[in-house]
Amino acid sequence: AAHGWAEEDIPDPQDPATRERSCLDWSEPGRPPHAALLEWHRALIALRHAHPVLAHTPLGEAMVEYDADAGWLWLRNGPLHVAVNLSPDGPPALLPLPLRRTVT
Repeated sequence: AAHGWAEEDIPDPQDPATRERSCLDWSEPGRPPHAALLEWHRALIALRHAHPVLAHTPLGEAMVEYDADAGWLWLRNGPLHVAVNLSPDGPPALLPLPLRRTVT
């Protein structure tokens, strides 16, 4: 209650039901939708292992641009660029992506 919670909202730590509600259900990873979310996280972790720059680029350097009307989002983090067309049924999105330049 000293942290702003209403006293009636605080679970009784001595009630066995409080403990039961707090225990992990280890069968969840094998059931939808949890299995898909677990696979998504595994794929993201695999990407970080395959491309270490993803794990070591400071998050403060990440840039996001978007156009809500056109329905696109562009994320840049170091050498990684992710362009997403969020328009459900519109034309292909045209993004102002930079040209790749080769310096010799």
